[in-house]
Amino acid sequence: MFYLSDVPSGGHTVFQKWGLSVRPQKGAALFWFNLHRNGTEDETTEHAGCPVIRGTKWVLNKWFHELNNDFALYCVDDQTASFQYFYI
Repeated sequence: MFYLSDVPSGGHTVFQKWGLSVRPQKGAALFWFNLHRNGTEDETTEHAGCPVIRGTKWVLNKWFHELNNDFALYCVDDQTASFQYFYI
């Protein structure tokens, strides 16, 4: 996650299970693995964005996909259709 703006008050990214709270700082970046080496989910990486008290918060996210899940998309043809799984 890349921070694109400074936030005068609030807006921290919090990893509660790690006891970590990161203040947004323009130009800074956070990186973490959310999978263990065996491909299972690392639930300790659960995180949240705290409310911005003053100012605005702009971030850029980049996801790195594992196990070929980057070739699958959920697509909907119309409002009445159910989700279908497509491969590109």
